[in-house]
Amino acid sequence: MLFPAVKEGKYCFINQEGDLIIPPRFGWASYFNEDLARVTQDRLFGYINASGQFVVAPRFERARDFSDGLAPVMGPQQVWGYINRQGDMVIRGSYIFADVFSEGLACVSPFGKEYGFINTAGEMVIHPIFDVATRFSMGLAAVEHKGKCGYITPTMEFPIKLWFEDAKPFSEGLAAVKMEGKWGFIDTAGEMAIEPEFTFAKSFCGGYAGVVIDGKWGFTDRYSNILIEPQFENVDGFSEGLAGFEENRKWGYISKSGNTVIEPIYTAALPFYGGVGRVSKDNRHGYIDNKGWYIWELSEVNVEHRIPTDWEIVYGHNWLWKYDK
Repeated sequence: MLFPAVKEGKYCFINQEGDLIIPPRFGWASYFNEDLARVTQDRLFGYINASGQFVVAPRFERARDFSDGLAPVMGPQQVWGYINRQGDMVIRGSYIFADVFSEGLACVSPFGKEYGFINTAGEMVIHPIFDVATRFSMGLAAVEHKGKCGYITPTMEFPIKLWFEDAKPFSEGLAAVKMEGKWGFIDTAGEMAIEPEFTFAKSFCGGYAGVVIDGKWGFTDRYSNILIEPQFENVDGFSEGLAGFEENRKWGYISKSGNTVIEPIYTAALPFYGGVGRVSKDNRHGYIDNKGWYIWELSEVNVEHRIPTDWEIVYGHNWLWKYDK
């Protein structure tokens, strides 16, 4: 398992022990997905393998991860298409927006206003009529149409009608939905599992979901039991037993018992993955283990190599995105 890190102002790749595996030579780099990682050289995106060799040469303006053997890329004409692992354009660039595939379908927008879904053959199987759409999860995708949100199946059925004010993708069998200004959770049958009682709610991760009560974030379980009392400015989902939390505009990590494991000293603290957590202080990035010890010291990114980033450029979490129009 390799992780993108910063050394001497450029991106490199390290392992879980903090050993340098691929030397620093990239302007930006992502995590590996389907054995390939996105990297930039001269502000253009390409893909490398775990040996650091280019599998797809850097020639794209933007790019997203591979999924189902395909990756969305943007060329100089500012439209998105899909390439295969050899870098061949197999779904021609004709979209203003194109997401990664999930459960065999990808959200696309031909004109940048309405969103639909294509299959891996490039066929439009759900026509672009939605104002907002998410990736499919557990056979359902949250969509918004004319100000109301619901869920569709891959065959364009509406098992959960458009009657919510907002909705998030399903995770661990439940989805956060908003009704009459409050957030609760439904199951995949559309039944209310947790009544709307929260000011805001995030998706379930590791059996816990972040919720807001009286202006503070805490955590609930799927039975509406408050597991960690609301006390934080913000929280992230649990991953590998730890969750990021914000206090006085700094981030640290707590355990599932609510105890602080790593003090809030960072400007950003991303979810743990592969036993390490990616943390930042201003423009310096590094990695810590689950005790808070650095396996890779904070290093500054050379601003000459920084590029504009998408909402999903680091992690691609399955949130309900308000897509850039």
